Amino acid sequence: MNLKAYPLLRLVLFLITGILLFEYLSIPIQAIVALGVLSVLLTAIGLYFKRNLFNSIGLFLCIFVLGWTSAFIAKPNELSAFNEEIEAYMVQINSATENKPKSFKTTGEVYKVRKDSVWQIVDHKNTVLLYFSKDEPRPVYGDIYVINQSPREIEGPKNPLEFDYKLFQQRRCISHHHFLRQGDFLKIGNHPKSLIFKWAYYLNEFSGKKLSQFLPKKANLAVAEAMLSGSKDELDNEVREAYATAGAIHILAVSGLHVGILLIMLNMIFGFLNKHKKTKWLYGFLTISCLWAYALFTGLSPSVNRATLMFSLFQAGSLMLRDKNSINVLAGSAFILLLISPFWVFEVGFQLSYLAIFGILYLFPYLNKLYQPKNWILSQIWQISMVSIAAQLFTFPLSIYYFHQFPTYFLFTNPIVTVLSMGVLFFGIPSLLFSWVPLLSDLLNSLLTITLTILNTSIFAISSLPNSKMQGFSISSWEVILLYLLLFLGVLFFLKKEVKYLFASIIIFFGLGVWNIYQDVNQKNQSEITFHFIPRSSGFTFINSKSALFITDSATANNDRTYNFHLKNYYDEKGVKSYEIKVPNGKNAMLSFDLDDQPCLWIKKYYRGKIKDEFSKVIISNNAVSNFEKQFEIYPREVILDDTNSKWRIATLKTQADSLGIKLISLYETGGITYRLKPS
Repeated sequence: MNLKAYPLLRLVLFLITGILLFEYLSIPIQAIVALGVLSVLLTAIGLYFKRNLFNSIGLFLCIFVLGWTSAFIAKPNELSAFNEEIEAYMVQINSATENKPKSFKTTGEVYKVRKDSVWQIVDHKNTVLLYFSKDEPRPVYGDIYVINQSPREIEGPKNPLEFDYKLFQQRRCISHHHFLRQGDFLKIGNHPKSLIFKWAYYLNEFSGKKLSQFLPKKANLAVAEAMLSGSKDELDNEVREAYATAGAIHILAVSGLHVGILLIMLNMIFGFLNKHKKTKWLYGFLTISCLWAYALFTGLSPSVNRATLMFSLFQAGSLMLRDKNSINVLAGSAFILLLISPFWVFEVGFQLSYLAIFGILYLFPYLNKLYQPKNWILSQIWQISMVSIAAQLFTFPLSIYYFHQFPTYFLFTNPIVTVLSMGVLFFGIPSLLFSWVPLLSDLLNSLLTITLTILNTSIFAISSLPNSKMQGFSISSWEVILLYLLLFLGVLFFLKKEVKYLFASIIIFFGLGVWNIYQDVNQKNQSEITFHFIPRSSGFTFINSKSALFITDSATANNDRTYNFHLKNYYDEKGVKSYEIKVPNGKNAMLSFDLDDQPCLWIKKYYRGKIKDEFSKVIISNNAVSNFEKQFEIYPREVILDDTNSKWRIATLKTQADSLGIKLISLYETGGITYRLKPS
């Protein structure tokens, strides 16, 4: 791949480098200023002496500084209205409201706080994540509330390899959240900050209500709302899991695929205008306007805005650039988007969308030439399959990194999903637009229902096939980089047939193979116990070789969320192939076990007698211990308190432990802890 042919791609790579170095390295601002001055000097020298090398270095250095600076400007303000204790605050709802199982989730911008009975205006932006009880009316955009007390800071991950929700929200300029019940707040009015967003949320709600009227089947409604309005309120775990297993989870989030399909539909309608010089600009105006009209119906969510802006820029660039270099246009759209919001570079949707489209634009033309079916149907199937392979090749390292699984039958799934997704949008959007036309709306609704039924039936059938997904992968960020390097070298060898690319690919492939063998040997010899932090629950894992035994209470054992959020990434990183859940007899107050021949005890509930034996470690749950002196004849060397203990009880036991010389660990404060054991 010759980067000289893609100047905008080179610029966006240097822009991304600047953003990444801002995030991961502490570079003094004086050094950035010096680099900025140096870039200007190099450019001036290059222009004066007509040296392109100096021009190029100066330009790329300037773009790097621009990336760092844009991230610095976009960084959330460290000054928070909640750094000090407050009595109440005023907040204005500034987003759509999501329907969660037990609450309404939304965000609000804080503009006043009350301290010492005096209201003070907040002079810097603070956005707080709000959860309203479903016993209260659903919040809408522009609602203004007075909320008592102060929200809590979003906490970081408390278990090994757990998803960092705190960092995820920080990159969206959110640092606090508040769970609200009746009496915690008072609505005092409604004043939408933006009429555009007010209309977007209204249209989004309107489309959801219309879809629910003519799609009585829950699975059809859930998929239709996800694809057409961007709402995931009706999606349950069964539907999500089926689509993820079949390799079609991407269609349940309105993004580049949906906007791309809509662009195809618009091209079919307005394509004749693009054939003449006098009307091609009208074609561009109509298609871009329709894309943004669709974005309004989906509530102008960030992912939709990114995709719509990307395709709008792509469409405008294709009209303006003479060479119509699609990759340059794509890179140019990424450049503009990252200047607007540099932290989008960390969004999974942003990364996967751009990599998939890049793969299609770069690799598909070559793959498509490998075979040219004469039959029209076979030709369409071949082209869709090659598009799928091109997109999947450029996204699978990141997919494995983020989701730890890979759909086995993606080649079989994607042609079906692509065609049926087009059907859902082709019938769904007109059905919303013409819902007031009796006969036409009935026809469109019927066609939409049939398409959704076929889509869901196909997805569930594919997901139920044997070995429908490979899972349990866990790779590091440097392995992702090496996989992409291997991928690009393989593509270059495929295109240029030069042995040096094949030789470099073999070296990387061999290195990754040796590393995986080394990891496998370590995993087969591993033995450890991890005491997990599980909110308001108890649980710990024994890992021996590639097997795991999770000991917990019955409520946690039956909650899939526990495994998905607190255990899965940890088990995948340890190479666990089989795990068992064990729930001790609920009648017994205590459970004893050995760790490296050292006796340990789990006290699950209050025990009236006095514990006479000596234990190396004691795990306490449900406020079972209130006084070490009264309940132990021999004090344990180490005490672990899980999150079923109240804060006041933890504070009391900590004071006692300090005076008695007992090492006390509160999992709420430390997070999950792991102890290495002797291999059995």
